[in-house]
Amino acid sequence: MVIRAPKKIVGNWFEHQASFSLEYLRGFIENVERQIDQDIKRYDAEIEIREEVFVVDGVEYCHGVRYWRGLDGETWDIHKTVRLYFPNLQRRSALLTLFGYFEHELDQLCSLYRSENEYKISLTDIKGQGIDRSTRYLKKVADIDTNKNSDAWVSIKKVQNIRNLIVHRDGNLVDTRDNRIQEAIKFINQAEFLDGETEVILKEGFLRHVLKTFGDYFKLLDRSIQKSAQ
Repeated sequence: MVIRAPKKIVGNWFEHQASFSLEYLRGFIENVERQIDQDIKRYDAEIEIREEVFVVDGVEYCHGVRYWRGLDGETWDIHKTVRLYFPNLQRRSALLTLFGYFEHELDQLCSLYRSENEYKISLTDIKGQGIDRSTRYLKKVADIDTNKNSDAWVSIKKVQNIRNLIVHRDGNLVDTRDNRIQEAIKFINQAEFLDGETEVILKEGFLRHVLKTFGDYFKLLDRSIQKSAQ
């Protein structure tokens, strides 16, 4: 028996395309968090404390110095580096991957609409970029409800701001005159899985929250798609 793959059409977009991508990315997130946990456990097992002598104003002092993989505790805050800085870098990188996927899926939906309905207007004809351009296309050209008043979309825009601060400002939160930073600080103070005073800190659980939000929004879009086809 030959099993045929579902046709790549707008009506199948969520069930046979976007939902599969969500599952792959769920595994990706769990792998990132597992790696972070393993690195911290490895650090706890490998950390070495050596007694060293220091001379200050002619007086000798002896105290223990932490060493780990070439880093010394006199130069680096190794504990903070391993438990905060390194995990934050890994989660930041993962967030960029997740958001890139989200943009790609919306672009793919626009392409499906254009090819299926033979629209003359393409996505690149629409002003803007990223998710704002693709949802504008879906609203104006495909004529579906893009659910801009939903909690999911409001949350996505906040995540987008965090993503942009990481890409363009290395997550810096110092310049509070910038409205985007003011909004980011407000979001950080309200969010369960965010932290940071001078820079954005992504805590465990944030990536899962982001992916769930993307999934919630895709489900809303799918409802709009199915309703418009009736």
